[in-house]
Parts: sequence; structure tokens; C-alpha cells
Amino acid sequence: MIPATQPRQCLHFGCIDRAGHHVHSPARSAIDSTLKEWIGNMDGQLHTETTDRWLRHRFEAADGTQITFIAKRDNNVDTRPGSWCGFVMPGNRSLDTALRVAQLAWPQLPIWRT
Repeated sequence: MIPATQPRQCLHFGCIDRAGHHVHSPARSAIDSTLKEWIGNMDGQLHTETTDRWLRHRFEAADGTQITFIAKRDNNVDTRPGSWCGFVMPGNRSLDTALRVAQLAWPQLPIWRT
């Protein structure tokens, strides 16, 4: 499944305050349901438990726009194996740029302290 279009902002996929992976927007604004479903389907497909480094993936939406997805293992909130933190954002961004965008959008997340 490919999303119809790119996200309009940097979305977080992971745990906030409780175990369980969910899609979050910075302003808690509505998220397109097909994009939300696509992000949820990425759970377990883009990241492995064998590394603590950030991984970058690039996708193309059905409308031809670019999507960057970065992910890293994260057990700050959910200590179960396979827990990870991901960020989805518009555009084809380098890993360094994607990390800066995610940190600016989500400065409160504990992933930045590990």
C-alpha cells in the first residue's frame, strides 16, 4: 500500500507516555486515515532490533511526492523488544536534515536524550 500523498508535517510513530505504537502529529491535528494506516503498516518492517543507529527510508506517494521515514530502536517508554521510534515527513531529506526536522518538531521526546 502506498499513501495517496505525503504528510504535511513531521509525524511521530511510536510511544508517548505509554507503551504501544501510535501515530502522533505535533499539534495533535487530524492525520489522513490512509497515511495513518500506511505508517502503522510500517511497524516492524523498517527497523530491526539489532542496531541502535538511525535508519532512513525514502518513499514515493501515489501522487509522486516524496516521503522520508527515519527510525531507531527506542526503549525509553516501552521496554518490550521491538519498540522503536519513527518520524515521517514530507520531502526527500538526508538523514541529518530529517533528524533536525524531527528534533525541532518533537523536542520533548526522550529519544533525543539517548
